[in-house]
Amino acid sequence: MPLSLFYLFVKIKTRDDGMLPTIPYLYCNVNTYSVPYVIVVLVILHSVISTSIKLYTPMKPYSPRSYSFPQLQGISEKTMTTHIGLYEGYVKHFNTIEQRIDALSKSQEDHTFEINELNRRKSFEFNGIRNHELFFEQFVGSAQEASSSSTLYETINKQYGSIEDFVKQVTQHATTRGIGWTIVSYDKDTGQLMTFWVDEQHLGQAIQLSPILLIDVWEHAYLYDYAPSDRKKYIEAIFTNLDWSVCENRFESSRS
Repeated sequence: MPLSLFYLFVKIKTRDDGMLPTIPYLYCNVNTYSVPYVIVVLVILHSVISTSIKLYTPMKPYSPRSYSFPQLQGISEKTMTTHIGLYEGYVKHFNTIEQRIDALSKSQEDHTFEINELNRRKSFEFNGIRNHELFFEQFVGSAQEASSSSTLYETINKQYGSIEDFVKQVTQHATTRGIGWTIVSYDKDTGQLMTFWVDEQHLGQAIQLSPILLIDVWEHAYLYDYAPSDRKKYIEAIFTNLDWSVCENRFESSRS
């Protein structure tokens, strides 16, 4: 077909109105004779653009942290060793999900369902990592009582009446039926401590609150040492072994 019939002008122009950075864009002027050719050009452009856009950028692989615990009262070494292994499983599965989504995203339209389900699962695995890291940190050092000179101690006394009443309320909360976590967090907007139940690892997390104290009440956290009906004894052991200075440091950081 003569070139005159292929009346297609594709110009690369730039936008520079003083408000936005210079951005290239296409300008096309087409007559009726060139429509089939335009379709071919647009298909080629779509293919080039689609293959040049990275549809997913995975996070760098997450590495599990190492923990060494002193001898804990009422919580066996076997329990803690098994617990560490489960935590490492969350790390492994989170990394696997990231890699899998990245691979499937190369042909995203063919794997929409799988990608969506992996995205749903990702927060479960990631929170499983972070919840456990915060939990383990509370027992790495030797048990320490709450410091009466700390800001956390003052806040607890003001809000709950005493450390003892605070422990009683948190213990009662942690006996909630089901698997999950009792998490005491600080709300900077109101200046209050708030206690939430989190199902599994990720359902019920409080947004923009800073976690101060975490209690894992999945059965794997205590089943070697206590029957499910004795969960309260396990929670008492948590407070017996708790290094309150960790919670106090978290509280100070959350207020800054």
